[in-house]
Amino acid sequence: MNVPLTEARIIALLAGYPAKVYSLVMPLSEEELRWRPQEGEWSLKEVVCHLRDSAERLGERLQRVATEDNPVLPAFDENALVHELNYQEALLPVVLMRYSERRQVTLDLLRSLPATAWVRQGTHQERGPQTFREIAETMTNHEVEHLEQMRKLRREALAASR
Repeated sequence: MNVPLTEARIIALLAGYPAKVYSLVMPLSEEELRWRPQEGEWSLKEVVCHLRDSAERLGERLQRVATEDNPVLPAFDENALVHELNYQEALLPVVLMRYSERRQVTLDLLRSLPATAWVRQGTHQERGPQTFREIAETMTNHEVEHLEQMRKLRREALAASR
């Protein structure tokens, strides 16, 4: 995707992602959720946990940019979190609930802000200056990419379990 989006489109897309994620993973067995195409690659369960954690961290960045003057936005190592937080052992219903809750907080923020807030800026530790809009677009595009990854993983996990 990676094209400029209107505020309304960002909100609509972000609002729809939790249901799409849920529909991709809930009918699957634990074995299918944990299946990896190769050693070192993520499973469906790990992708969902990553989406939860990204929703939390990117949502926090948006909150800070909306309420602070040019905050420093910390980076995080997504691959380290997979192991540190032991994503494969996570309880999927709890992960999905937290992801949906965090998304709702972000949607409430996005819907409450005036248009002028979308140009506010923070400074990412690694990427430098980022506007509120850029962070929101990053979040939106990031999930599009992971939804496609999840569709592929789902197909492959189901084929492997036959």
